[in-house]
Amino acid sequence: RQTSSSTTSPPPDSKPIPKRDHTHYISTLSAGVGSGALASIICAPLDLMRTRMQVWGDIAGNETTTKAAFQQIIQKEGYRGMFRGLGATLVTVPLFWGVYFPLYDETKYLVTQHYPNYAHQHPSLV
Repeated sequence: RQTSSSTTSPPPDSKPIPKRDHTHYISTLSAGVGSGALASIICAPLDLMRTRMQVWGDIAGNETTTKAAFQQIIQKEGYRGMFRGLGATLVTVPLFWGVYFPLYDETKYLVTQHYPNYAHQHPSLV
């Protein structure tokens, strides 16, 4: 039978987990916001084409190729047209990832603090 102290004590070869400071929280927040914004900007043309192709297919009753959709948007609206709707995306997506990254990181930290054996036995989960 194991005692409660043997289930919560870290393995002898594990390293202590350092304390967190405000710099760490700011860096995870920045990483979340930055990655969300970058992904939104890179994926904006693809999201726009996907949405337009869905609408055009419903209206016209035919399927449009990606190349034809891209050419039509560039021809009618120019290259700036490929980023239509990006403003709304930049309000929501970076905000979501700015909250998600620090929460995920803090949850991992708390699990390793409260369940050191679990974290040691399953490092891919924590």
